[in-house]
Amino acid sequence: MTARQTSPSHKVEAAATALAIEANFDAITKAAFSYRRRKVYRRLRKRGMKVVLLSGKKAVRQTVASAATQDQTVLLTGVGHGKRRTFCGYENEPIFRVGQYAVEEIRGKVIHLLSCFAADGLGRDFRAKGCRAFFGYREEFAVPFEDLSELDELAEPFFGSDAEIDLAFAEGVPLKEILERVRRKFDENIARLNKLGKRESSAVLESNRDLLIALIADGDALPQSAF
Repeated sequence: MTARQTSPSHKVEAAATALAIEANFDAITKAAFSYRRRKVYRRLRKRGMKVVLLSGKKAVRQTVASAATQDQTVLLTGVGHGKRRTFCGYENEPIFRVGQYAVEEIRGKVIHLLSCFAADGLGRDFRAKGCRAFFGYREEFAVPFEDLSELDELAEPFFGSDAEIDLAFAEGVPLKEILERVRRKFDENIARLNKLGKRESSAVLESNRDLLIALIADGDALPQSAF
């Protein structure tokens, strides 16, 4: 995630756990955490999910690996910087690397990473190793801001669009329908930014939307032409 200057229907059971990984150490990951803590995790709990939050100094490899192997974890959602084969946590410590995690950490889980680049490499590796579904970005997820005030203003359109993945899952939306719903949320926020005259932000958000893919069941991304 970059700060750019200027399957079948499911029911979420009450015992289901969402493991939330929040790097939460620099301006953009702190802003994302602030938004998700207020707007996402509360709603997951209202839907009957238990949220295990590993934020800041707790968002490190050893702690995540232990928590991810718990049987009741059905959703693994995270914010951090990334590379094609790596997802990073606090102070860019690698948490997941291709070939360097236990299959039990991801098998059968729905995984959503708000992170640059990780979808094509790490995401496909997750699917090959047995995660139920993966949602993430093929290239850079960018947020164009000049100061913290502007970053706060952009939290809803940028982090809110992405958060629709977790909210849709918690509401029981079938996995193969989640991407369509999330893209509609992106489109709503793109339109709002255009109406406000924020053309640059709108264009960046549109790019983020087009870089989001879903790897489900057979490991193939849902085609953008389907929507």
